[in-house]
Amino acid sequence: MTGAQLTASRERIRLQKNVETFLAAKGFRKETLSLLNFDSLMDLAEEYHFIIRN
Repeated sequence: MTGAQLTASRERIRLQKNVETFLAAKGFRKETLSLLNFDSLMDLAEEYHFIIRN
């Protein structure tokens, strides 16, 4: 894995954890959120107006 791929992977994990925390605050159970794949999680976050900034 290259340095760029490793950085992208870490950023994706960080984003996923932030989205899970955000949705948990909206009432979703963390156990349920952990069952979703990354794309489904991002779609759900978008529905609840989670703003993703670079």
